[in-house]
Amino acid sequence: MAATTVGTSGASYGIASAESGGLMQTLGSTQRTDKEETRNHQGEVVRVTYYNTTTEVTGEWVPTAGTGISAVAIATALTLTNTVRGTGLLYPEEITETMTNTTERRMSFRGMKYLNIT
Repeated sequence: MAATTVGTSGASYGIASAESGGLMQTLGSTQRTDKEETRNHQGEVVRVTYYNTTTEVTGEWVPTAGTGISAVAIATALTLTNTVRGTGLLYPEEITETMTNTTERRMSFRGMKYLNIT
């Protein structure tokens, strides 16, 4: 059943779209940038240069097939149905698989999007 929300409009509930190959449980992103500060003769910052913007993306899902999100591989571009912050291709750097005797098998990844790699 779809969720019913009451109150302030404009807030998002849940993950926008289903991913093929798994039931997405969490999806997050953190955008970062490097910076260089230029100081004057008194040591005060008079200019800031931002560069090398990256976005770290994390996700966890319950696999339902060996395709789509469940076919994730390290250093191979991953395309998600859901939009996450940042531009560029997403490259997984870490993949985790967890199995217990009380829940479904779960998979998760952590990857990076680089602004100038498209």
